Amino acid sequence: MSTKLTTRDFFRSPRKVAELVKSGRRITVTRASKPFFEVLPTKRPKGLTVADFKDLVFSDKKMDRDASKRVDEIVYGDL
Repeated sequence: MSTKLTTRDFFRSPRKVAELVKSGRRITVTRASKPFFEVLPTKRPKGLTVADFKDLVFSDKKMDRDASKRVDEIVYGDL
């Protein structure tokens, strides 16, 4: 999704710009009704994070057989 803002609106409304970018919007800033520059949201990392390891308890003897596969998915992303 893309949103157009004038340079004046862009510099006078930093909170609005931040909210738009945070929601995943691409902003096209215009000058004299022509595209001047764009602001793009950063890509979010895929998959799980190290924090997801908190749920894994390696000392649990009842842990399922696929624990190693789950660890690989967390560490390396979708395989």
